[in-house]
Amino acid sequence: MEQGSEGAAEHEVDIAQQPQQTHTRGDDPYLERLERAHSSLLLAADESDQHLNQGKGSWKRVLDKKGVTVDVKYEEGVPIASARAKSIIKAPVADVYKFTQSIEFLNDIDPLYMHGRVVETLDENHDILYSAYSCGVFILANRDFIYYEGRKHNEDGSKIVTCFSIERDDVPPVKGFVRGHIHYSGWVLRPINDGKETQATFSAQADPKGWIPHKLVNFFSGEIAKTMWNIQSFLEKGHAKSKNTKKTTEGPKHDS
Repeated sequence: MEQGSEGAAEHEVDIAQQPQQTHTRGDDPYLERLERAHSSLLLAADESDQHLNQGKGSWKRVLDKKGVTVDVKYEEGVPIASARAKSIIKAPVADVYKFTQSIEFLNDIDPLYMHGRVVETLDENHDILYSAYSCGVFILANRDFIYYEGRKHNEDGSKIVTCFSIERDDVPPVKGFVRGHIHYSGWVLRPINDGKETQATFSAQADPKGWIPHKLVNFFSGEIAKTMWNIQSFLEKGHAKSKNTKKTTEGPKHDS
C-alpha cells in the first residue's frame, strides 16, 4: 500500500503560545503560495449562500445541522472538491483561535486527529508542521501531511490561519501512512455581536492521495461538522480553560 511520512517523535509545541523569534520574512520562499492560499480561504468564507446548488462551480449544501453548515464545490477541470464549514461560536475570536491552534486540544476537537508536531518555527506566526490523521475506516491507510502554516491577525479583530502542503527531506515516509496534499486549508475567524461571538469558517481543498471511495465524501463532511460542534461544546462550556497548554506524544517511526 502507498506510504506517507513523519519524523521521529519530538516535544509538541502549543502553536498559539509560541514565543516571538527573529526571522527575515523576505527570505521566505513560500510567501507567494501563502498569499494564494490566503485568498482562497477568504473567497470560500465570503461567497454568499445565495448561489448554493447552482450546478458545477457553485457550492452544494451537504449538511445543515445544529448550527453548522457544510458545503462542497466541484469545479471544471479540478478533480479535488473544496469543502467549507460555517458556524457561529458563542465565544470571542481570541478564545476560538487559541483553542483551534493549541495542539493540546486537537484530539478533543478533531475526531480523526492522531498526533502532530512542529517541524520548524520560522517566527511567531509562521511554522512548518506535521500532522497525522485516521481515515476512520479500517480498510483504508491513515493519512499524514507536512505543511506550512501562516497566521494573520487583523486590526478588526479577525484572525486567519492558512495552510498548504510542502515537501521536506527531513520528514521522510512512515510505514502505514499515505502522504496527502493540502492545496489550501484553514480558518477565517471574525468577531460579531460586539466581539462576544465568532463567525467561524473552516475551508479546505485537500487531496488525500491513494484510494478513497467516493461514497466516503459525505462521511468526511460529517467529520468536519463534528469539529465545529466540538469547538462549540468545549468553549461554550468552558472546558478549554481547565486543560494544559502543552503535551508530548510519540508518532510512528521513519520508514526504513
